[in-house]
Parts: sequence; structure tokens; C-alpha cells
Amino acid sequence: RQITLDDIDTIIYCTGYEPNFGMLDGNLRPAFDTKLKDEIPKDSWKMSTNPMSKDLGEIPLNDIWPELTFVQQDMYRGRLISVPSMFFIFEDCDVPLFNIDINAWRTLAQVTGDLPLPPPEEMRRFNMETLLHAMHDPIFRYLSDGNYKKHWTMTIGDDHWSEDMSSRPMKGMIRNYWDLQYRIIARDALDSGYPLEIGTYKKLNKKGKALVSFGVIDECARTELDEDSPDASWRTFRDCNPSKCHSIFTGTKAVPLKCHWMDLESCETIDIIDQTAGEENCSARSYHCVQTMTKSVVSKLRLGRA
Repeated sequence: RQITLDDIDTIIYCTGYEPNFGMLDGNLRPAFDTKLKDEIPKDSWKMSTNPMSKDLGEIPLNDIWPELTFVQQDMYRGRLISVPSMFFIFEDCDVPLFNIDINAWRTLAQVTGDLPLPPPEEMRRFNMETLLHAMHDPIFRYLSDGNYKKHWTMTIGDDHWSEDMSSRPMKGMIRNYWDLQYRIIARDALDSGYPLEIGTYKKLNKKGKALVSFGVIDECARTELDEDSPDASWRTFRDCNPSKCHSIFTGTKAVPLKCHWMDLESCETIDIIDQTAGEENCSARSYHCVQTMTKSVVSKLRLGRA
């Protein structure tokens, strides 16, 4: 289907870790530094029972500053509520490339009319329902509600299971946090006509659940590093065992790299992955790479040539 658009003035592309909209007038840009205060039902909202409930009890909602920016007080699904002809595409969760791709499709669906713009009151209700749903997740609330984080920090000691990222209940909470993010992404994917379905806002399908598992693996690779380990001098989170990750399309398992992450710059070949690694020895061998890559390797990785 081909659609021709006539009233588009400018499309601005930008890259970088920190978005900067300083070139726009204040009324044309999102207020990222603003806490969410409007219409938050602080007195009536109650957090659902979760693994931290026994130790933390009931904690009143405070002003909220979401760690994940999928809810912004002045925006609705990437559009400025006050000036809905202003569209913004940026990462708003912990899976940036996938997230940005879906957000680009979402913007396209909005521009072409496939994802209609509701009245302002419906936009704000949509945002609030999404936010309050996310606030039931202990990790999201810890990162977003200063009152909850303060109480957690003052109450929970170093010997608590939540301080051990390898503990079963903590891994369960990490999984739920990733599940929350992917369910929000899944809703946008469906509403935007994205060609990959990973489930719905209520429940992920097999592909979506696999992506959640990969997120947990990634989290553990970062949190389970031991500075007292014999391999601490070279091991980074990128040296984890990749054999539990696989293509959600073909099932092909991820393969290790040819050298320690810290040594990748000295590798003799641009082909940094071990093409000979089989499923039998993936979990038994060391998985290596480097902490810093040469510009040529980075360039080829981005172009998909490595």
C-alpha cells in the first residue's frame, strides 16, 4: 500500500545517548525533567502483593519520575499532547534498538491515520492507566518513586535476598520487570501494524517470552560478575556464556567470540565470532571479547559485516 503525504514540513534525524531538543521552542518539546504529578490517585491506589510486600508493607505513592519514559506527562505515544503534530521517536525502555524500530512504525501509523489520535482526556487516561499498572512492579517503582526507593533503602539490609541478583526470588522480579517492558512494546507493535508479533499487553507469546529470558540473561551477566574471581582481570559482562540466547525466528544459538572482550582490539581478524563453535561445546568453553573496539570493527559491526 502506497500513501503520499503532503503536509510534512521537516523530519529531523538525530543520534546519541542523550536526546537534546534545545533547538525547539519550549512549547514544542517534551518536558523530560518534569515529575508526574497530575491526577495521580495517591490516596486510593494500592500496590498489589509482590515479593517485597512482606518486608516493605504499604508505602504511599509519591511524585513519580518514571525511570522508563514510555509515560510522559505531556506526551501520548510519542506525540506532544498540546501540539500533536509534533512527533518524537526515541528509546523509552531497556531494549533501545527494537523499541526505536517499533516507535518508528508507531509514528508512521499515526501520520497515516492508522493509529488515530484520541481526545486529550483519553490520552491522559491511557498514560495514567499504563503508569499505575507499571507501578505494581517493585523494580519499576523503586526506580520511579523516590518515597518507595527511600523506604526500600532504609528497610532492606545487605543480607536480604533482593541484594543477591542470583537468588531465585530476585531473578523472578527481574523477569517480571522485563516482561512488563516487552508487554508495553507488544501493545505498540500490534497497534502500529509492526511485522513481528511478540504477544499482547496482557500476555506475551513464545517469541516475547524468549526475549524476556534473554533480558534476564543479560541482567545476570552484569550483576553476577565477581571481583574476587580468578578471571576478574579479564572478564566483563560481555564475556558471558551466550549459548542460552538464540534467534526467535530460526532457533539458531548465539556463538562465542574468538577472544576476551578486553583483547578484541588485538584480534588478527575482523571476523570476531567463532563460526566453528557447536552446541556441544558452547557451554563448556570461555567466551571472550574486548572492552574497547577499534573504529573499523565498530563500523563493520554497525553495517552488519562482522
